[in-house]
Amino acid sequence: MPKAAFIINPKAGKKQTHLIEKIIQLLSEDYNLVPLCTIKEAAGAAITKQLLAEKFDLVIVGGGDGSINEVINVLAETSIPIGIIPFGTMNVLARELGIPLDPWQAAKTLARGRISKITLGNINGHYFSLMAGVGWDAQTVLNLEQSIHLKRKWGGLSYVLTGLKTLRTYSFPLFSVSANGQEYLVYSAVISNIKRYGGGFLIAPDTSIFDPELTITLCKKKNILRLIPNILRIIFRLKPESDVFENLTVAEVVIDSELPLPIQIDGDFWGYTPAKIKVVPFALSIITPDESTT
Repeated sequence: MPKAAFIINPKAGKKQTHLIEKIIQLLSEDYNLVPLCTIKEAAGAAITKQLLAEKFDLVIVGGGDGSINEVINVLAETSIPIGIIPFGTMNVLARELGIPLDPWQAAKTLARGRISKITLGNINGHYFSLMAGVGWDAQTVLNLEQSIHLKRKWGGLSYVLTGLKTLRTYSFPLFSVSANGQEYLVYSAVISNIKRYGGGFLIAPDTSIFDPELTITLCKKKNILRLIPNILRIIFRLKPESDVFENLTVAEVVIDSELPLPIQIDGDFWGYTPAKIKVVPFALSIITPDESTT
């Protein structure tokens, strides 16, 4: 029986103690399971480092995209796969991989899944699986983290509400993006490893987490009267105007700015510019649903 660790974010699942207990019982039917809890924010990575020495065959993460990112930053470019049981607000990676968003259903399908290799991005030495953003979207994430009660009350809608509020107040400072041998001056940028921003907004339709490349979406205008109609076009799955938003396929990006600008990765505030971003093809083993079980 494979030896598996189950890393649980108590904040993500704090109202579902009974469900977690049932999931542990279910997983124990297929794995020699060692349940663990993250004690505090960013403790998931510390626990996972300990697991590397114990030769676990699988690390299962019960939490949201932030918890998953902590574990990815230890297991990236190793042979140890991760499994996902979504307990977060948006669960973007689970959506992208077709993993059931219901934690019980995700747990039921885990043992019947297959190991797939996915590409990651790396920003200043830190891995991400979904996206990295600089500018308006990163400021939105930072503002939301400073109003955590809003996220708890409204869930995924809190990102939209905070984004609209930030749109009215953000100054959109110009910064430099170097990619594919060219320099671009832009007002915001999102480097995507997946098709949909936030799980629902299609900003990089030609991008796949299974391909060895990233997509950068450049925001080339800051006029609200141009931005809002084009943001609405993205929301309604229409192609935005190319002089407002432009997509480039990239392997490496360098971002620099006169003043430090916020950066978000995988939906959490991470730090400030400058930044060097590169693609790391097929860097993570992950359990994805078998087509016959979905």
